[in-house]
Amino acid sequence: MKFTTIIRQIKRIPRPENFFLYRSNGYGFDLPDNILVFSRGGLAPLERRAAIHHRHLLNVNLGVPCFLLLNGQRIRLETGSCFLIYPYENHLFLHTDPGIFRLMITFEVKRTDILPERHSTTLLSPETLDLVSTLLKAYSRKVSPWELTLLLTLLLNKLKEESSGDRLSFGGLAPDA
Repeated sequence: MKFTTIIRQIKRIPRPENFFLYRSNGYGFDLPDNILVFSRGGLAPLERRAAIHHRHLLNVNLGVPCFLLLNGQRIRLETGSCFLIYPYENHLFLHTDPGIFRLMITFEVKRTDILPERHSTTLLSPETLDLVSTLLKAYSRKVSPWELTLLLTLLLNKLKEESSGDRLSFGGLAPDA
C-alpha cells in the first residue's frame, strides 16, 4: 500500500469542529478513548505556536521529512515515521515545505504500558500501514467508538513492538538552528 492511498483517505475526513470533543467508547476499559483523527500539511499549520494539551498525539508523517520541536528539542521526522507525543509535552511542528503532510490521531488513555516507549520513533511497516488504513476507513464510516478503540489499540501495540530499541536520545537530536 502506498502513502498516496492513505493520504487520499485522510483528505476525505472532514476537519473537526472541536478538537476536544468527548467521544467515549462507552466502556469502562482503560484503553484509548475519545479518538479524533485529522491532518496537517503544507506551509501553514493551523496555528503558528506551540501546543500543550492533556491528550496523546500520534503523528504519522506521510509527506516530506519535517521537524518537531518537543520540549525545546528539535527532532527530524522522516517520511513514513510515527511519533507519539505524550500529554503536557510542549510541541510545535515546523511547516517549512509544501510537501509536508501529517496524519494526526489524538486520544486519551491512562495506561502507558500499551503505548510505544516515550520519545521513540518508528517507521511504518506494511502491517502498521495496513492498520492505519483500516483505522482511517473505520473513522470515515463513523463506526462505533468501541471499534475505533480496538483498532487504535492494535495500531499502538504494533508500534510498541516495532519501536523497541528505537528510542531517541535527546543528546543525539539535531540542535536548534
